[in-house]
Amino acid sequence: MASALGIFIDRNIIKYAKLNGTKDKLKVESYGMKYGENHKELLKQIIEETNSSKNNVVINAAEIHYEETSIFSMLKKKDYDKAVEVAYEEIIDKQKLRPELLEYGYILSKNPADSEKLHVLLGIQEKGAMETRANLFGQNVMLYSQMPIGISISNIYESPLPALIVNIEEDTYITEIYDTEPIKVTRIATGTKNIIDTINNEENSISKSYEVLRNMVLPTDDMDQISFEGNEYAPVIVSEVMKIVSEIKSRLTEAVPEQEKEKTLREKLKEKIDFNNENVRNLGFICEGIKKSPKLKDSFEKLTRKIERAKEMNIQLEAIYNLGEEDFTQEIVELAEELLASKI
Repeated sequence: MASALGIFIDRNIIKYAKLNGTKDKLKVESYGMKYGENHKELLKQIIEETNSSKNNVVINAAEIHYEETSIFSMLKKKDYDKAVEVAYEEIIDKQKLRPELLEYGYILSKNPADSEKLHVLLGIQEKGAMETRANLFGQNVMLYSQMPIGISISNIYESPLPALIVNIEEDTYITEIYDTEPIKVTRIATGTKNIIDTINNEENSISKSYEVLRNMVLPTDDMDQISFEGNEYAPVIVSEVMKIVSEIKSRLTEAVPEQEKEKTLREKLKEKIDFNNENVRNLGFICEGIKKSPKLKDSFEKLTRKIERAKEMNIQLEAIYNLGEEDFTQEIVELAEELLASKI
């Protein structure tokens, strides 16, 4: 199999690795790092030194913005693209962005909060940023793709268990994994930038600054045991790391649901009514977006019927909800439980 060159570009460091083989059996031909801010010259050196002018080159995408949304899982797979496009356009419209200046991609996964929907993680990038990065390479370089690291980094994790992947670069990105797929990417505005800049102010060498950072060993079990003796840069390193650790802890707290007390029947009814109303709004928006497409006629009709079922169900749910508790007969309670268990 032909070789491929992977390149990660940051402000003052470029990392690269050239691989060949298959996904199950990869061989590293060469790897390394270059330091400096003249990216064009450094990339030229990497291409020449790795003899990669005729190989596919994959780089990290710049200035990626991540958003989350959802689509209904009952849609046919061939309709996913259109449904995601409608949801994407709603997000762009709310943020008053210009879609003609943007490109986007997405990852679908199971929705941990709603089995009737698929979770959508969007990666959005300005076309100008893509062009600027592509122009760093000569015309003879086979630039294959620009990959969002926050999404593609999930390939290193294959367990079905939920996880957080923390990638510390100039900024830090936390990728949340659910059922082997990324569902959320969070950017933290702290990472190696402040550390490297502080060290470089004294050492006047980017490579030496990274070497100092790489050689700093932090205990994972007790941060109080860190010794600052013999390492004048330890305080700034520890300070930045603690900011990241604090953010990770908050992510973990959010990921663990609180133990909920049993809801009353009236609370369950209100929750179901609100859920159906939200579905009616969302389905109505999707129908509006696809009603003029002949190819999506079947989906439009199915969604329309689903809207009507949700409205009819809510008429019954609201009638029961508005009763006094003294009027909750066994028959009414059984009907309520049946409606609560029903899907539209």
